[in-house]
This record gives sequence, C-alpha cells and structure tokens, in this order.
Amino acid sequence: MRSTGEVMGLDRSFDVAFAKSQLGGGTNVPRSGTVFVSVRDVDKPRVLATVRQLHALGFKIQSTGGTTRFLQANGVPAVKINKVSEGRPHIVDATRTA
Repeated sequence: MRSTGEVMGLDRSFDVAFAKSQLGGGTNVPRSGTVFVSVRDVDKPRVLATVRQLHALGFKIQSTGGTTRFLQANGVPAVKINKVSEGRPHIVDATRTA
C-alpha cells in the first residue's frame, strides 16, 4: 500500500491532539501574530474562551464589528477590521499584507 502522508495526533484534549497532528504534518504552529475572528452572534459565546487564551498567549485580535463589540464587552482587546462590503482597508487587504 502506498503512503499518502497522513498524520494523526493523539492526546486526551482536542487542542493538544490537533497541535500534534499539525506538527507531525510539518506545519509550523505560530506562537505569535494576529488572529482574525468573525463569527455569527449565536457562536460568539462559544469562541470567547479560545480567543481569550490566544490573547493571553500574546496574539493580537482583529475582528469584524459585531465580534469586536462582543469581545471588548467581555474584556478581550480586539481591533475592528472592515468586512469587504464595508470598504477599504478590509480583511482581504490585511491578509494580503501579512
């Protein structure tokens, strides 16, 4: 049978298992930088702990308007970035310059 280069990460927590799978596949897991967050209103509470953790690790948080307001109201510093439909500079511009 021919190998397809798949990797698997095993651990008791999803987070660590995922990180192991990425490292095993040769992906460099960033330890700093900027994270873009944009989620539906119903999902905002579900991402809060993860975004808090990323901020605590030193990542800068950029998000769309509603997500920025939610994060800031919950004590997470976030900088608003425009959606494409809101004009420039927007998230695509930020991604291209990163």
